[in-house]
Amino acid sequence: MLKPYQTIRGLCFVMLAFVPLTGPYYLGGTKAQVQEKISSPGAVFTVTNTNDSGAGSFRQAIIDSNNAAGSDTIAFNIAGSGIRTITPLSSLPSVTETSIIDGTTQPGFTGVPLIEINGASAGNSNGLVVDANGATVKGFVINRFQSAGILINGSNNTIAGNYIGTNATGMVPLANNFGGIQIVAPASNNLIGGVTAADRNVVSGNVIAGIAIQSITNVVSPRQLETECRVISLELRPTASLHLAIPPVVKSDGESGFSALRAAIL
Repeated sequence: MLKPYQTIRGLCFVMLAFVPLTGPYYLGGTKAQVQEKISSPGAVFTVTNTNDSGAGSFRQAIIDSNNAAGSDTIAFNIAGSGIRTITPLSSLPSVTETSIIDGTTQPGFTGVPLIEINGASAGNSNGLVVDANGATVKGFVINRFQSAGILINGSNNTIAGNYIGTNATGMVPLANNFGGIQIVAPASNNLIGGVTAADRNVVSGNVIAGIAIQSITNVVSPRQLETECRVISLELRPTASLHLAIPPVVKSDGESGFSALRAAIL
């Protein structure tokens, strides 16, 4: 007979007692909660045109996603080939619910963004405002907004595979006037980029800063330099410099900017 805790020939045995419990129990909640999760997966809202508003528009997809419970996906299926440009006539709604806003779903995508969001007619506004926690924005060209291309107020969001402040080739500057990406305190743990080449953002040509981080709790490492937490992966293009600003303010160009940013964050 083994004692409750005893070793034999170098092996360790632990005696466990199983006590019957009332139930039944279901992983992830009650039976009703689990059944609801299975029968009600996150909704997919598909953008089918480049209109400013109305059915099938990007604006309407954001509204519908914000009004839906759970994590949703905004996908794209706009007719035609090549770059499809959405030109908002006013500020787009803020993203307030966890969602995946996925420009890479546009038919024909092969690694270069096909969905452009042109802010030239949007007035004094930001491009995409992410107030949600845990959202993802990927596969867009975002340019010509009077403020930031992407403004992040929430936490645990991911921005990947975008061209911000350039045209659709990533080689010609089309500035967002405040900056490319702005992360506002107390937002934290946001990931700009990722660990693969496809996750890299091209951030260039913006007026004040490429990336402005107002909260040092967003741990980053430029140019795929490894850290314990987050990665910021940036791709330099030869036609324009990259500006970065974090507290304490650091503004530099090119590789020197990467070094300064890493020293200030890590």
